[in-house]
Order: sequence, then C-alpha cells, then structure tokens
Amino acid sequence: MFNQKIIVMKTHRNKSTFFYQVKRRRSLFSRTVFYLTMFSLFSLLPFLAQAQIFQAVSTSLPGVVSGDAAWGDYDNDGDLDFIITGEHEPWVCITSLFKNEGNNNFVEINAGFVGVTLSSVTWGDFDNDNDLDVLLTGNANGFEDITKIYRNDGNDQFVDINADIAPLSTGTASWGDYDNDGDQDVIITGNSNSQDITKIYRNDDGLFTETGIQLPGYWFSTVSWIDFDNDCDQDFVLCGRTFSGHASHLFRNDQNDIFTEVETNFLDLSSGAISCADFNSDGKTDVLLSGFFGEYNGESDTRIYKNEGDGIFTDIDAGILQIGSPSANWGDYDGDGDMDFVLPGTANMMGFHFELYRNEGGNNFVLTEDSLSSFGDAVVWGDYDNDGDLDLLCTGMDFWTGPQCTILRNEGGFSANTKPSPPTNLSAIVIGNTVALGWHSAVDAQTPSTGLTYNIYAGTASEATNIMSPTANVKTGKRLVPQSGNVCQDTSWVINDLAPGTYYWSVQAIDNNFEGSEFASEASFTIISQTVNEINTAEISVFPNPARDELFIIGANDFQIYHIQMLNSTGLLEFEDFHFDSNLPLKLNGFSKGVYFIRIIDPSGISTHKIIIK
Repeated sequence: MFNQKIIVMKTHRNKSTFFYQVKRRRSLFSRTVFYLTMFSLFSLLPFLAQAQIFQAVSTSLPGVVSGDAAWGDYDNDGDLDFIITGEHEPWVCITSLFKNEGNNNFVEINAGFVGVTLSSVTWGDFDNDNDLDVLLTGNANGFEDITKIYRNDGNDQFVDINADIAPLSTGTASWGDYDNDGDQDVIITGNSNSQDITKIYRNDDGLFTETGIQLPGYWFSTVSWIDFDNDCDQDFVLCGRTFSGHASHLFRNDQNDIFTEVETNFLDLSSGAISCADFNSDGKTDVLLSGFFGEYNGESDTRIYKNEGDGIFTDIDAGILQIGSPSANWGDYDGDGDMDFVLPGTANMMGFHFELYRNEGGNNFVLTEDSLSSFGDAVVWGDYDNDGDLDLLCTGMDFWTGPQCTILRNEGGFSANTKPSPPTNLSAIVIGNTVALGWHSAVDAQTPSTGLTYNIYAGTASEATNIMSPTANVKTGKRLVPQSGNVCQDTSWVINDLAPGTYYWSVQAIDNNFEGSEFASEASFTIISQTVNEINTAEISVFPNPARDELFIIGANDFQIYHIQMLNSTGLLEFEDFHFDSNLPLKLNGFSKGVYFIRIIDPSGISTHKIIIK
C-alpha cells in the first residue's frame, strides 16, 4: 500500500516549462512520500508582480509536510500561539509548539510531544479547567501510529494522559460533546494498524471509553461536528475511502448513542477537507466539501452545500475551481460579516493552487487575485497579532525551498472587526438531572444576528468552568481558539447528568471573525434531589420526532397519562393538559418550529422528552 503526496505549482494563464526532482522513500508501512519541486521563471513573473492582501511574516519556523497546524492560546496570555505537525526532513517528524511573544516573535517550547506525520492536531479542553489540551494523531517517524491526549498543566507543561484510544494515521480526530454532559468527547477516523476505522469515545471525568457505536471505517478520511438540524446536539459529517471507493456521509445524533445516517447528495470523496459554517447567515450551518475521487484519486472538486433545513442540502454551484484541498476553511478575512474561504490544493493532480474566495452574497463567491502562497498542507485562520482581522498559518511543500511553515499577515487594510454584544434574557429549565438553557440572540456590527454562534460556560461556582468549558476568558470573553462557539448557532442548549446542587452559567456570542463578545450577566439554576421517580423513558413513546402536524404520546401497558406540559427552549410553558387522552394525537398547529420539551407527569413519576417541531 502506497500513500503519495504530490505538490505541483500552478502558474496562471502562462505556458510553463517545469523542471522537477522526485525523492522516494519507503516506511515501515510501505508508504511513498514524494518531494516534488517545480518552477518556471517566466510564468512566475506575473505571480510576483501581484499585489498581495496577505504578506509573509519573516520568521525562522521549521518547515513540515504531510502535517497539520492549529492556532490556540495555550498559555492564556491573550494572543494566539500555535502547534504544527509533520515531516521536517526524511524520517524526521516533529510536533512543535510555538509561543507568541508579540512583534512577530514565536519561541519554540519543548513540550515533549511525539513527532508525527500523516497527522492531525487540535486544541480542546477535555478536563474543563479552561486551558487548552492537545489531541494528536499520526504516524511516528514511520514506525507506529499513535493517538495521544496531552493535558495542559500550565507553565508550558503538557502530560500524556495515556488515553485508551485507538492509534491512528491518515485521518482526523476531533473534540465534541456528543452526549451533552458538558465535557468533550472524541471522534476519530482513519487507518489504525492497517484497519480503517471510525470510532467515538465518551469522556467520563477524563477517562475515555469506546462507545461501540457502529460507524463505517475509512482512511484518508476527515470528520467534522455540526448541529445541522439545530436540535441542541452534535451531528457529524464524514468523508473518506476504502479499497472499494470513496464516500461522504451525514449522521444525525438521535441521542442515547444512536446516530442515524441522513441521505444527502454530498459528493463522495477522500483525502480532503470538511468545513462547516453558515455562509449565508440564515441560521443554518452549511457544508463545504473538498477532496479527491475517481480511480487513483485522479479527479478533484470543491462543493458548497446550502442547508435548506429538514436535512436537505443543495449544491449552490458556486463556480469554484475543481480543486481538491486538504485544508479548505471558512473565515471572514475582509471584515464584512460573511464567511469567505481559503482553498489550497491541486486540480485533478495537474496543478497547484492557493486561492482565496470572497463571499459577495447571494451564493456568489469571487476568486481574489491573490495567489497567497505556493504550498498548503494545512492552512488555518487566526488573528495572531490582535489587530482585528484574520491572518493565516500555512505549512507544506514550497516549490523553491522544500518543507515550509509560514505566517501570512492580513494587510488588506480592512476595517477592524468589532465584537458582538452579549446575549440577553438567560433562562434555565430544570428537568430532573437535565437543564435546558436558553437566551435571546446577540447583535453585531458586521455579522448578521442569524449568523452568530454561541459559547457557554457552566460550573459549580461563580465563573467556574468545571461542568462546561468555553475555551475563553470568562471575564473578558477573549477566545482561546479561533473557531465557532461550543453550542453552534443554537439559542438553547441541554446539559445532561447533573448532580444535585447549584450551578452558575453564562453565554457569549461569536462572530464570523471568531471574535467573542463579553459573557452575559451570570445566571444560576439548581438541580434538586428528586422526590418523585423518573419514569423510564422506554415506557413512554413520543413520536414522530421530529414532528410536523401532530405528536403521539403513548404509555406502555395501558399506562394512563393524565398531565402533560410542553415548554419551549426558553422555558416558556406553551401547552398544558391535566387530562390528556393518550389515544388521541397532540395537535401541533400554532406551534413555531424549534426545540421543545414534553414533561409527562403521573403519580408514579415524571418523564421528560426533547422533541423538534419542523
């Protein structure tokens, strides 16, 4: 089995003569890595003459290929640091952490990470102490696949927690709270000791346990969490390949460790990228897919799918160049409030591109004249210099000098982004050991209110995050990571499995520049010990869910339901019936679309169900 990486320089609209050098080596897993250098002096002249929005910052960072990169303020000092992975030179892999000292000065920190290639790296906070931990996968110098979680203990110290997670390469790992208990679980997909896998691991107080959820396994695969149906839980998109072909899937989270595949028209592809964001600010998260398909990955494409609601995604036919990209990413680089995107990659394995598309509204994206760089294994947005616009961190093979790591500073002269206002009208509905949190939307000078995402913290003391971490400064709202909020675009969220006690929480808004508002004034709620039994939800059937016109509530064994309540996501009681006849449907005429909670009360106990009205 051979894994190949080809980097080709695309020269715009000019005939080119290419000279190239190929170096091949074989690892323990019989993989082939191609270092391909191509150049043409005459075709580069117009490239060099173009005005550049993004300017390379002079640094002496170690170059890498076949790796990953991530911005994150790991030391909580208010500016973005970063971590990179990949092959620095043949048989030498690195995972390096760089501290931002200001004035374009980055200092490498000896954090003791395992060096990997064919890798992924991402920041998260698995222990809810509101500092950034590291989730790392890849192949360690050609000898073994690894998956590591490193706990941030402060003072530049990271500790391997020896998480019992399958080793992985040629794939992706991602944090996400799939079971709504407030801590970050992990999904992985890729090759694990010659097996193609996709697995979800549940985080129980820092102990990661495989859930056993059955999912299709892939390699050269990627996965991204998304709440596509705005029902207060994490769904996901998965792309990858097996020896029989390529595939793309959307899985809906139906709770209780059940994920159901939703039929879509997504292009089947692998070796690419998934980026989820609401590009048209209509309150529904859209999907950008980029990658390769066909025999030997010979064809490539990038598609943008508009979320129409009800699980329907429409290809907007954006007229994007047919590029397969390992790191396409959304971000509002020009500060106008809508999501643009960067697209580095190759077109049908025949030319290299590094393109920036500006969102003009109305499903229209315009290719800028900027050829940002000549490489792009990993390209990620972040405002490292705190000047109010998004910059880029890029790694990959440069056609002149080999493996590179470069920071591109945004010099477009755009107006500095301003942060949103805080959300308002916080509310909490306590249902047994579950709470449903709600708030009113925030506003922003650039990003439309419907395009904002939201970010929650919750804890057992004021400003504590030990139940749910925001990866943000709770006093100022300053984000530790340049990404959307931890509860997506929802204006309500559910936290399960809470012990009796008083809890404190708040929420902030996040705009398309990944700037966080201040947190709203802190609120609290109390979970009390139950004086009545919780009815086993298996004894009560509430269907269909999602529902449109009517809802049935049926008790097992002629169970007599005589009192039901229906509350919306902000805690408002919208319907109550003390003598509900379970033989008749509950009519939903007049109810708005959204998330609701049905509370079923009987002398033997209380049962609560979350439903969605479409």
